[in-house]
This record gives sequence, C-alpha cells and structure tokens, in this order.
Amino acid sequence: MFEGVEIILEKENQLYKNIVYTRIGRDAIYREESQAVLKEHTLDICVNGIRLETITCSLQYLEELAAGYLYTKGIVKCREDMEEISLNEEENKVTLRVKWDGSCTRNGFSGDRHMNPVRPLLWKEEQIFQLADHFAQGTPVHKKTWAMHSCFLWHEDKIVFECEDIGRHNAFDKVAGYALLHGIELPKCIIYLSGRIPADMVRKAVMAKVPVLVSKAVPTADGIEMAEEYGLTLIGAARQDMIRVYTDFSRGKEYENRRINSCRREKQKNGRNS
Repeated sequence: MFEGVEIILEKENQLYKNIVYTRIGRDAIYREESQAVLKEHTLDICVNGIRLETITCSLQYLEELAAGYLYTKGIVKCREDMEEISLNEEENKVTLRVKWDGSCTRNGFSGDRHMNPVRPLLWKEEQIFQLADHFAQGTPVHKKTWAMHSCFLWHEDKIVFECEDIGRHNAFDKVAGYALLHGIELPKCIIYLSGRIPADMVRKAVMAKVPVLVSKAVPTADGIEMAEEYGLTLIGAARQDMIRVYTDFSRGKEYENRRINSCRREKQKNGRNS
C-alpha cells in the first residue's frame, strides 16, 4: 500500500456518500439500489496574499495539488521557490508564499509561458506494462465510485506514489506536487494517467519536465503534435496486453531498426495468412 492510502481510507466519508437510486431494466423491473457517489470539493489556492485559483477537486493531497498547480503553470521553478505552504482544512484553502519575479495583477499571477524541450529518458516495455497492470487493479475510491481519475509516478524502476482526483489535470498536478515536495526529479520519471491526453495535458508534462507520459486513454492529434515539438515520449492506450507509442525520443537507431523489422515481419505474416 502506497504512502497516504491509509489516510484516504480514513477520510472515506468526506470523499463520497451513499445514495439510493432506482434501477430500471429493459425487463421493466424496478430495483432500489445504493451507490457510493463522489463528493465535489472546492480548494482556494492563495499565493502571496492573492487568491490565485479556486479548483474543484477531491479532498486528498491538497498541498501536493497546490504545489503541482504552481509548478505546471510555471509560477515556481523548484521547491526552493516555495518559502511556505500551509493547509487550512476548515476553510479548504492552501496558502503559499513564493519567490516571484514575474507580473502580478488583480486577476492573479501570470506564469512563465515559455516551454523548453524535455530531455529524453530511456524506457522499457516492461515498465509500461507494470504500470498498466497496477492500473488494472484499481484505486481505492474509484473502486467504490467509478468516478475518479488516477495517476501514478514511476521513479527508479518502481511506482513511488499514486493518487486520485475527480479531474485528470488535478491528478497530474498532485503527482507533480508530490515529486516537487519530496525531492524526486521529474526529468527522471514516468507518469501514467487514466485520462485522455489533449494538448493542455502535454503542456503540463513539458512544463514539469516529464520525459515520458503514458495513458490508458488516447491522445488528440494536437497533443501528439505538441509532444513531437517538445521531445516528449507519448504512449497511449496502455493496457495489459498492448501499448501504442505515438512519439519516442529515447531509444535511438537500434530500437527504430528493431521496430521497423518487427512491423515488416508482421505485414509479411498477415500477407501470407490473407
């Protein structure tokens, strides 16, 4: 069991509530059943005395969420930029004091919009399949509600953190924030998501300097184009029996030759069988 899961289970009554509903089948039989339904919470992120954002989220890892949000927005560049971070659970508010040399308006902070290409990270097929295997086991709140996105952080050949949230962007920010607050180098990590990967999610990964982004779902065409532009390895439809590699910047000419030869053999095999 990963760090924090025990705390999540203790907060079950704050994460969802049991609702009674009527189920109607095609057989016209009415059945009364109950279901765990996810609760929505709002979190105020206040930076240097200014309420920067109000986020709808799930009530767990709120400091990590705030830290990751600032990091993927480009407002902070490293852990040292955050001089103070505190959570007020009664007011659902995370307050941060950060070093900031950019602009600040009455509408909040403007982040650094400049993105740099990420550094490639060598990855292996078995790592991605291990992440897919773990995703297939399910996460605690999603098992009860079927309404949560999940996100895993892979570092030094193992999963070091996992989290859930009502929003896939929040789940990513929680993982990024956890890495930032615990001194884990995101340029050496793989992140696995449960949700689709449009361009705004690719942008988060690039801003966080994550070299390999994996999802159970598929990317959009715009997401793939952005990944190609910034050197992000992008893997989608990552399940227990297969993965789809949309972009790959890490494994060089030897891998590319092996991939081409394997695809050629498969085409020849299909030609013989047709």
